Amino acid sequence: MEALATIQTPVLAIYAETDRALTLRMAPIITEMITRQKAFGINIYQGVGHAFHNDTGAAYNAESACDAWSRTVGFFNKHLRAPRA
Repeated sequence: MEALATIQTPVLAIYAETDRALTLRMAPIITEMITRQKAFGINIYQGVGHAFHNDTGAAYNAESACDAWSRTVGFFNKHLRAPRA
């Protein structure tokens, strides 16, 4: 958890609910990010599995994938785009 102290930029986490290898480990990380006052966003898509965004695979979920992409672009625009003059 000490590695979280070095984070200096906002973090966006997008996970699949049934990808338990990742989602089960998120609670202490979220708590630590809040404790350390790190900027982050997290979304766990309910009912989908690993690789839900891969439109060439069996796990693809169009609704969740489109929402995740929209959130990603919005996050990038908010945190990476230069302010308008």
